[in-house]
Amino acid sequence: MRLSKSLGLAFVSLVAAQEWVAAPKGLEVVSSKLFNGAEISYKTSVCETTEGVSAYSGYVSLPKSLLPDFQHWDEKQRAHLFFWYFEARNNPSTAPTSIYIGGGPGSSSFDNTNGLPCSVNADSNSTALNKISWNKHVNMLYIDQPLGTGFSYVDLVNGTFDTLTQTFTPVKGDGLDLLLASRTPTPHSSIENFFNQPWVQRDLGVPLNFTTGVNNIGKVWLGQTGDIMIGNLHAVERVVERGVNVALIYADRDYRCPWYGGENISLSLNFPSASEFRSAGYTPIKTNCSYTAGFVREHGNISFSRIFESGHGVAGYQPEALSVIFNRVMSRRDLATGEVDLRKHAGYKTKGRKSVRGVMNKVPESPVNTCFVRDAPLSCTDEQLMALTVGEAKVKDWVVVEPKGRKPKAMKVERKGRFV
Repeated sequence: MRLSKSLGLAFVSLVAAQEWVAAPKGLEVVSSKLFNGAEISYKTSVCETTEGVSAYSGYVSLPKSLLPDFQHWDEKQRAHLFFWYFEARNNPSTAPTSIYIGGGPGSSSFDNTNGLPCSVNADSNSTALNKISWNKHVNMLYIDQPLGTGFSYVDLVNGTFDTLTQTFTPVKGDGLDLLLASRTPTPHSSIENFFNQPWVQRDLGVPLNFTTGVNNIGKVWLGQTGDIMIGNLHAVERVVERGVNVALIYADRDYRCPWYGGENISLSLNFPSASEFRSAGYTPIKTNCSYTAGFVREHGNISFSRIFESGHGVAGYQPEALSVIFNRVMSRRDLATGEVDLRKHAGYKTKGRKSVRGVMNKVPESPVNTCFVRDAPLSCTDEQLMALTVGEAKVKDWVVVEPKGRKPKAMKVERKGRFV
């Protein structure tokens, strides 16, 4: 593997390899018989290497005539929604099917926190089979949405982006952990490198480069229209009333979507058996004979869980625990043990402490940071950023290896609560 000696060499390599993404080849294209102009294009893909298990990636393409909300579009413009389907490894013909939609809004469904059948290796150019993948017993369909997220697009535009100096939206903070001055980024950094490998893009059948998140989408939905915050509680209430199994799963170290906010949401829901749910106690979640993954409050078909030692994107930090919990939810088993069949015990209710807000964890030791070129401002130390700026950094597989990363010190807290 080539060791680039400077930022200049690293970015020359990026531009040369990925300035223009080649048009996909070898696609199967199926035109809709019901919706004029709609079509699906797909091909077999990387990642799922289990013998006999099928996987398909591609696009659902829709013309303007089928999209009444987009009247300002030109007649030739089309929506291209990217999907990736993984057949269940066990009994796919009778297995349930789950649709995974990334959050944000504007975050891709392929951010390394979603139970994919493979894990990206450190070289960002190969994968290893994930034995605890979510498609072990469930057919999984991942979709990049809304348009402009991940591999989904409307128009293709050529351009370049300097991850060290350019931003699309104003930066008002760096999202540091409030407990540790950590420079280690979220779990998606290596997978962004992987999806921008030309051979991976050819295999997936995509005509554009990949980004895990688009800030402008979230800015519009949250800061301008507010649409995402309208009516969601009532939507969840209706789903619960219809008997659908609803699991609210939150990380206990997520400062973006704090778990106690999720708990408040769960207790604010109104449905016929809401009082029974609110009176249920918290019980430990046992994912194997020796590990407790967190606490759960559960009654009937609704549950709220606090998962230990996790940040934003629980499965990226506790993949095995989330795989177990996911399968329990999909098979209608209780989250705490997986031993209770909720289809036979509709009135099941957890017992235990009424609150877990007093349960504290030890602050973990922060790891040595990994400086990803594609995520430099958030993952690199000041020394590494300076080396990148002046062209003295050594980069291998999109990771800065010289200057070396370091283990940050814990923040000190004064009595007034200020971090210093």
